[in-house]
Amino acid sequence: MYSLTFEFDIYIKELAKKKEILWIATLDDGKKVYSDYNREGLGPPWVRLCEYMDATGSKIVKVEAMAFGAPLTIIAEDPNGLDGIFIKRGVIKDIILESSEDVLQATRLICGVYNKSTGNIDVNIFNWPNNESFKKFEERLVTQENLEYMYFIDKDLEKRLKEKANG
Repeated sequence: MYSLTFEFDIYIKELAKKKEILWIATLDDGKKVYSDYNREGLGPPWVRLCEYMDATGSKIVKVEAMAFGAPLTIIAEDPNGLDGIFIKRGVIKDIILESSEDVLQATRLICGVYNKSTGNIDVNIFNWPNNESFKKFEERLVTQENLEYMYFIDKDLEKRLKEKANG
């Protein structure tokens, strides 16, 4: 049994209220998977999603950023499936608002997708609270470290890239 969140439930609502930046992955069967970070008793949502896809043969066809005060923003999309993808998020910096004593953390959602034409990873990002989206923000080389976080539909491609990265 794979514990994934397939609906906008109370836990996801609470994360949104806490101003967490989240991702929504749409699968090829139309199901939406919500990133339920730090849900009690469960591992990271990206790891669980990858295990689910391995077991079911499902593919991610779209990734959207979900953030407080921002419309859903498409970060990556391919109707044939996003092959060689990773999704991460992180803190950019702390922000103190003039109208409040609260400290907000500026966060970034990062989505990389392997580009078969260049042999590199195209990185798209979404920044919050500015609600800025950047396609092909940067291009990264394929490294052992990047490969650890990537999910491949084409397992032969994944194997070749790992062999090449290992020298």
